[in-house]
Amino acid sequence: MNIRFACNQDPVSGTPISAAIPARRQYLSGYTTGGARTGFIYLPESASWKDEPRYAEKKAQLGGEYPHTWAIPNYTLYAALKTL
Repeated sequence: MNIRFACNQDPVSGTPISAAIPARRQYLSGYTTGGARTGFIYLPESASWKDEPRYAEKKAQLGGEYPHTWAIPNYTLYAALKTL
C-alpha cells in the first residue's frame, strides 16, 4: 500500500505518524500529553477555540472532552480536505 498523506488528531500519548509517509499533518491539543510535542501542530483549547461559533454550547455540553470530541475532529477534517 502506498500511503502518501496522513492526518493525525490527538493520538494516544502523542504517538506520531510514521516518517515513511511523505505528507503528514499532525494535530495535538495537549489535553492527554500535557503540552506540545515536536512534529505536531499544537492547538491548545484556550488559544485555538475561543472564537469558534459554538464554543460555549459545545464546551458546556462536552466539558474537557470538547477538544477531542468537537473542535479538533472538525478542524482536522477541514484542514486535511483543504490540503488535498
